[in-house]
Amino acid sequence: MDEWHYQVEGAWLMVAFVCYPEPWTVIDGASLAANPIDRMGWDDPGLVYRSTNITPYFTVQSQCPTPIDVIALVGTNLRNRDMVRIRVGASQAEVDGAAPVDFTMPAWSGMKADAMAAKTILRLPTPVMGKFVRVDIDATGIPGSYVQIQRLVIGSAADQIAITPNAEVGIADGSVSYDTAGITSWDKYAKTQTFKATFSYLKEKPFRQKWLPLLAKAGNSSAILFVPDYELKSNPNMLRDSQNFFAGWTAANSATWARNADYAHDGSMTAAIIEDSETSASASNFYQGVTIPTDVATYTVSAYVKKAPAGSPLARVTIEYAGVSTSSTFVAVNPATGATNFVGNGNAVDAGDYWRVWRSFANTLANTSVRIRLYPAIASATGSLSGSESAAVGKNTFSGCQIEPGGEMTDWSPTSFSAAFDNAYAAMEQNDAVFGYITKATPRHITYDYWSVEMSITSTAL
Repeated sequence: MDEWHYQVEGAWLMVAFVCYPEPWTVIDGASLAANPIDRMGWDDPGLVYRSTNITPYFTVQSQCPTPIDVIALVGTNLRNRDMVRIRVGASQAEVDGAAPVDFTMPAWSGMKADAMAAKTILRLPTPVMGKFVRVDIDATGIPGSYVQIQRLVIGSAADQIAITPNAEVGIADGSVSYDTAGITSWDKYAKTQTFKATFSYLKEKPFRQKWLPLLAKAGNSSAILFVPDYELKSNPNMLRDSQNFFAGWTAANSATWARNADYAHDGSMTAAIIEDSETSASASNFYQGVTIPTDVATYTVSAYVKKAPAGSPLARVTIEYAGVSTSSTFVAVNPATGATNFVGNGNAVDAGDYWRVWRSFANTLANTSVRIRLYPAIASATGSLSGSESAAVGKNTFSGCQIEPGGEMTDWSPTSFSAAFDNAYAAMEQNDAVFGYITKATPRHITYDYWSVEMSITSTAL
C-alpha cells in the first residue's frame, strides 16, 4: 500500500492525489513583457504567463527536494485538441534533445464546464530525479494568438488509492446581495470551486513522509493541486489523433468532413461530421491505418456514431487488413435505432447521444497493417460497397475512434499526433480537479499504523 498505484485483477484503479507546487527558476523561453514566465510561480490567478506565439516553449529548473512525479499547467486557455509535450531531464541539454522523460499528450481530456479554465496534468509513471523541465505547446489556430497559463505545478504528490465516499463538491459564489426599494441587487465577485474529501487508511510511513510535509508547506496560504480521480494506464489505442481527426487521417472517394464541428461522446467539441455527396462507383469514407507485426493476431476497431433522426443514412465501420492479401469485415448501424447487420443487433452499444460501434477480426493472412474506415452513408446493412450501396448519399457524425490489440473492446483512450503510444495522460474529469487553498485539514489516527486526513479545498478561481 506504499506505492501510488495499485493493480487489482489486471485493472488499474483510480488514484486521488495532492501536490504542493515546489519553487522553480526560469532557464529559457519567451513571453510578453507584461506577462513573464515567472508569473506561473504565483498562486494569484490574476498573474498569468502569456506567450509571444501559438507554439511556445519554456524551460525551468525545479527546486523540488524529492523526485518529481507531477507536472501540471493550471488555468490555461488551451483547447483539448491542442498538444503539450513535456520533457524532464538532468540538464538543459537533455530536455532540449532526447530527454529520458518525454510525453506528448492532448492539452486535456474529460468533461470541462465552459466557465472553467483548463488544466493539463501529467502524472509520471515513476518519480524522476531530473529537475529540468521543458514544456512545448502547439496551439495552432487558437483564438487570440497566444497561450495563457496561470500556474506551473512541479512537485511530488501525496496520494491514496481512493477518497472516502460522501465527498462534497460545490461552487462558492462570493457575490454580495443588497436590497433597495424591494429590489435585490448584487455586487458580483468571482466564483470558485470547493471540494471536501477524506483520505482514509493512510499508512503511517507515507503519512509522515509525504502528507505532513505537504500540509506544513501549504498551510492555508499556499495553493495546492488536488485531483480526486486520476488513472495512469497504458493507452491501448494504436490510432494517431483519435480525438480530432487531423493527423494521419485520409479522406477517400470524395468524402468531405467538418472536424471539431460537433460535441463528441465525451462532451468535447471534437466530433467530425463526415459526408458522402457522390453517387460514384466507390463509397466515400474516412480512414487511418497503423503498422502491425506479421504474426497472426486479432485486433478490434471501434467508433462512436452519433444518434440521428429516422431516415438518416446507415453508417458503416470497417476493419481492414492489408500488406499481403487484403481482408476486411464491418458493422453497419442505423444511427436512429442502433440496429446493426448482426443477428440480435449486436456490436453497437448505447452510449448516451452516441452508439459505440465495434468489431474484432483476426489477421489470419499475416498482413502488415490494419485500418479503420468510416462510411457516412450506405444503402443497406448487409450489401457490398458497390452499385446502389455507393450511390447512397448523406452524412453522419463520428467521434472517439480506436484500434486496439485483442478481441475485446476496452474504454476509449484519446491519442496525440505523433507518439507511438500515449502512455500517460489525464483520464480525469476537469470539473473535479481543484487548484486552490486548503481551508481545513484534520489528520486523525484511526487505528494502529493507519491515519486519515479530512481536507477541504477552495479553488483560486474557476
